[in-house]
Amino acid sequence: AELLRDPGLSNTERSNYLDILSRNGESLSIIINDILDLSKVEAGHLSLEYTDIYPKHISEDVISLLRVKAKEKDLALEFKCEVSDDDSIVADGNRVRQILLNIVGNAIKFTRFGTVKLHLYQTKSKLGQNTLCFEVADTGIGIPHSQRDNIFDMFVQADGTMTRRFGGTGLGLALSKKLTLNMGGDVSILKTKENIGTTFLIEILDQPAKKASQST
Repeated sequence: AELLRDPGLSNTERSNYLDILSRNGESLSIIINDILDLSKVEAGHLSLEYTDIYPKHISEDVISLLRVKAKEKDLALEFKCEVSDDDSIVADGNRVRQILLNIVGNAIKFTRFGTVKLHLYQTKSKLGQNTLCFEVADTGIGIPHSQRDNIFDMFVQADGTMTRRFGGTGLGLALSKKLTLNMGGDVSILKTKENIGTTFLIEILDQPAKKASQST
């Protein structure tokens, strides 16, 4: 911002500085929102709005939003869907979108070449509840075995060099885990291998009773 005060800047320099301001402003906004959400979860003040959501539509929105980032890195961003346009469950749609943006965005960030895939399907929980499943698979750097147990902790990245190499705060996975747990689901690592890739599983439970209780 201080550099932009220079009246002698060329149009190219001015445009470059504005791009830097915009990118960093967006990054700061994401970090602040993640911290606020984590604080609400920790304090037990997170409010969830249960409505009918359409997972295929949400997934397509997320893919559309992140396609530019994938294209910038020459990555293939693929979507495999095993539910129809009309299939719905009861959950908090904004939080599901936030979780997907975090997990798929992370996959793009930590993948230098290859593919990031989002696979959507439905199954049943152990108690017979309809469960929405998102598998996010990448061909990225993988997670060292020594870090798998604490990868969902706040401010944790796979090792000390991750922040320098890739940026970020290590809040995305922690927040996604807490949000899914609050909705009765979970986020887990299906498989990972260093320099081969990682597959995360996001499970979101269908909770029509929560919608009914909100309306009473």
